[in-house]
Amino acid sequence: MIKKILIANRGEIAVRILRACHELGISVAVVYSQPDRGALHVRYTDEAYSLGSGPVKDTYLNMDRIIAIAKKCGAGAIHPGYGFLSENRDFAERCQKEGLIFIGPTGESLQYMGRKIRTRAFMDDVRIAVIPGHSEAVEDENEAAEFARKIGFPIILKAVSGGGGKGIRLVKSEDQLRSSIHVASSEAMASFGSGSLYLEKYIPGARHIELPILADRHGHVVHLCERECSIQRRFQKILEESPSPFLDDITRLRMASAALTAAIALKYEGAGTVEFLVDENKNFYFLELNARLQVEHPVTEMVTGVDIVKEQIRIAGGEHLQIRQNEILPTGSSIVCRIYAEDPENNFLPSPGRIDRIQIPGGPGVRVDIGVYEGFSVPIDYDPIVAKVIVWGRTREEAIVRMDRALKEFVIKGIKTNIPFHRWLINHKRFIEGDFNTQFLEEEFYPKASKKRRRYKEAALIMGAIKKAEHMKRPGRFKTTLAIAEDEFPLQVERSKENLYRVNLAGQVYNADVYEISPTVYSLILNDKSFEVDITERNGMMDVVIHDETYSLREPKTKGAAPISRKVPAGPVPLEKTVTAYMPAMVLKILVVNGESVKKDQVLMVIEAMKMDMEITSPGHGVVKEIHIKEGQSVIQGAPLVTIVDMV
Repeated sequence: MIKKILIANRGEIAVRILRACHELGISVAVVYSQPDRGALHVRYTDEAYSLGSGPVKDTYLNMDRIIAIAKKCGAGAIHPGYGFLSENRDFAERCQKEGLIFIGPTGESLQYMGRKIRTRAFMDDVRIAVIPGHSEAVEDENEAAEFARKIGFPIILKAVSGGGGKGIRLVKSEDQLRSSIHVASSEAMASFGSGSLYLEKYIPGARHIELPILADRHGHVVHLCERECSIQRRFQKILEESPSPFLDDITRLRMASAALTAAIALKYEGAGTVEFLVDENKNFYFLELNARLQVEHPVTEMVTGVDIVKEQIRIAGGEHLQIRQNEILPTGSSIVCRIYAEDPENNFLPSPGRIDRIQIPGGPGVRVDIGVYEGFSVPIDYDPIVAKVIVWGRTREEAIVRMDRALKEFVIKGIKTNIPFHRWLINHKRFIEGDFNTQFLEEEFYPKASKKRRRYKEAALIMGAIKKAEHMKRPGRFKTTLAIAEDEFPLQVERSKENLYRVNLAGQVYNADVYEISPTVYSLILNDKSFEVDITERNGMMDVVIHDETYSLREPKTKGAAPISRKVPAGPVPLEKTVTAYMPAMVLKILVVNGESVKKDQVLMVIEAMKMDMEITSPGHGVVKEIHIKEGQSVIQGAPLVTIVDMV
């Protein structure tokens, strides 16, 4: 039996594993990088060892350092969690050579399953359908183009190694192929150490459905019922549920049988997940066998009652599976929402920073796996996931209502999160009816995000003006102008009594009653309507949050100036524009050279922050005048990246 485990991970999954170990009576040690010095997993453990500072390759991917710490602290096993080293064959083999148990599949299995092309071929041999695609890694752009023309666009480019949505691009036409190969290959290299890609035919309207499995070394394998994973952004899952609202009983049994066949054929050992793509006619195709604990494992635990982490640890220790297939009887419905530090209204860009306030939901049927706390700074160095909200209900309808209530209670202030997005999602008619696929966000969210109705603009402006009036401490009337994006609003504030104000907003008068709950949270009653308002002030900006809407207020730079003419001169006017970094990041790949002609929206370079690769595109047609940075360089927010001239 394993007596001590070193957890080689961070965040909410490190806390989840730590709790399972404590319940099993297993001693635990953890590792941390300098940005994680105050992280929750460090605070909850008895032993914590520093990995130092620097890029992730020098910390959570530093095999030598992690193995040395495991031996130093007397751990008999290492749990890699998910991501980082969890599917690294070299690390699994190093652990074995050093006399340490790797809590996951064997190095031999990882070598096989880590090469997706090889696994696809093997599935074909055991008569499990795979999506039409390339049988070898793509060697060059011409080969990729020739094969893509053969099977027809659109196609999907995929990393040969790894998973988690990294190194994947949808390519709709041959014009997009070159830049997509560069971007996907760069992302794959940064994430998995290999930039090799292969391509598959894209199946429109498909669902992503997976079967979690447990397999011991004694020949016992069980599946734990399916999970629906079709709600995705950038090919990464953001909401999962079990069971799937799409499958009928016959398809469900066929998929379960295929998952068990795949696991047995691959001689799999440990906790894993067999992933499928399911078309509109319920034909299903093998995608991959994910050789690790999945982020979304709690939904399976909620409907089956099986503690997957504990079973994973027992299997690694050589024990027999303690459950049989006929004992796994799923009950009810469960949903998990992944809470990310990101801004859905700004293309889901990461939003690192300090958490000023946090309020965690609870009540019957609600579980929260979390790795942050009030006062913790979410670093830019890692994946932006901060928590998972998991609910269970007797029916899917009850689970949806419960999730809506839990998300309404969940408050994280100081950074942007996708909590409001999740509330929009689970209240969407198509989601409630189970009518969605992997393109749901492209069909329903992105086209409408910019047109979203702003319900609390007046309340946000009035609260912002009152806050500024209090800062100025001026008696009598206070006049100001506040801007939201390009729109400016004149306001006049007059304090009548303690906490009572009369505010004139663009000629309309409002009566406001303000009560301070904390230095950043206020109760506002505006013309008899009640709001809770959260205000964060940074760098001359004021973020005002009311319910699920955020308003960024600022004072216009020029006061009293004449209105700027918005008349457009006849004919195109050549411009020069310097594209800047919209957040701190690292430059992964530069795809243009000085003097090169570029088109509007052409990808100029790829930057990376919080394990997300983001494309920097040209703002218009023009010529590259100057590239201001180099590949591998770290840049701050606002740093110049590239200057385009003769732009029209």
